[in-house]
Amino acid sequence: MHKLLYLSIILLFAGLSFAQPKDILVNWECNMEIEILSGRFNPADTVSVRGDFNSWARYDLIVDPLDPNYYISPNPWFIPQVEVGDTIVTYKFFYTPNTWETGDDKIYILTQDDYNAGEATISRAFNDATHETVTNQETTIKFMVDCNGAVSAINGLPFPVINTCHIAGGTYPLQWPSLGWPNGDIGLMVPMYDDGTNGDPIAGDLEFNSLVTFPPFTPFPIQYKYGINYGDNANNGGGNDNEAGIGDDHFIELSRYMVSATVENVFGTMGFHDLINVVIIPVELTSFTAKLNDDQVVLNWQTATETNNLGFEIHRKIIRGENESEWVTIGYREGAGTTTEPQEYSYYDIVKEINASSFMYRLKQVDLDGSYEYSDEVFVENFSTPDEYYLSQNYPNPFNPSTKIEFKLPQKSFISLKVFDILGNEVATLVNAEKPAGAHSIDFNASELTSGIYLFTLKALPTGRQAGSFVETRKMILMK
Repeated sequence: MHKLLYLSIILLFAGLSFAQPKDILVNWECNMEIEILSGRFNPADTVSVRGDFNSWARYDLIVDPLDPNYYISPNPWFIPQVEVGDTIVTYKFFYTPNTWETGDDKIYILTQDDYNAGEATISRAFNDATHETVTNQETTIKFMVDCNGAVSAINGLPFPVINTCHIAGGTYPLQWPSLGWPNGDIGLMVPMYDDGTNGDPIAGDLEFNSLVTFPPFTPFPIQYKYGINYGDNANNGGGNDNEAGIGDDHFIELSRYMVSATVENVFGTMGFHDLINVVIIPVELTSFTAKLNDDQVVLNWQTATETNNLGFEIHRKIIRGENESEWVTIGYREGAGTTTEPQEYSYYDIVKEINASSFMYRLKQVDLDGSYEYSDEVFVENFSTPDEYYLSQNYPNPFNPSTKIEFKLPQKSFISLKVFDILGNEVATLVNAEKPAGAHSIDFNASELTSGIYLFTLKALPTGRQAGSFVETRKMILMK
């Protein structure tokens, strides 16, 4: 009994000791890939962390020597006496001249692993952006704000006159002015209009409008705020930041394939707002390819998003020397209707019996209302009946560990395709079978072989009554 009590006391003290506050070192990593791709971020600019750990001053990061997309802290930041589960920092990433992350402040909670290691690494993308959480094209938002009866959030009184309205925000081309919204930062603001221009339908009704075009790779959440009579000290109600308190902002959410939309605001009514008049890309065709495979052409295409997509007609044109046929419809694939999820389609066109030097294909995408649009055309050269045997050089070469070997047969043949080392020892048999006339492709994986020079030999013997045989050897280099 005494032993059990003694053991319990030891465990209790061990647990208390384990939970004692501890000094922690904090490292930051900011992935700037999306900002770099978008062109918003100039590599000459400076990426920083700003937060409660340094009174929201700048703590500048440096380029990671191993990956130029990442900006990392030059030295760990010291956080004294924290425990598992504590919010050890509240922060945001920032880059010069004046671009902050959007949304709420970010927090980091100390984990058990961090505690055990005595060190934490906070690694995120700027704005948590990925290729799935940014726009794929320019997106124009019409901002509308009703300023009738607007009241200054600074003095609580209606504005004596309303001459101008501007919009600020955290996502380019919107920008935030410096702290206190000084008069000299009016150039960072986007002007609104109440004169019947720039998207404003009715002049003089105190409903200000502005069209703002966000570039590709814009993160979905947009945080913004209006200011009345910016720089007009006599009429701005005591300051330029006069719609609501610090951190009390408007928010809208874009989407990946949105082209345009409208948001209607009332001055002083903050929070998240729904978009209206939303236009997204009806059907975005991201790829369309055609490849000859033995006696058929394989068509593959993919869409990123679809709106009211009835389906795709597949069209083909036959080319014989200088002559071209008319486009004919050879098939159909039903569309996915309306979806924001990627869709994949394929079609197999049997061309064995067609005498042609090449083929052209296109898609006719048809909407539910009957409207349609043609894709780009793809071209396929017909190697299905070559004039002679041919063994091509593998590619890539040198390779590691996989390469592709292609050959052509003018007639049905029994073929042997083997790989040998430099001493003539057989190391692999890739094909040992009858193959039809046409172009063929074989993938060779040499992951189990050592680096060096290898030979591959094609032997072909025509089947049936045809006479003659074919043998050819080429060299390839495996470099690991």
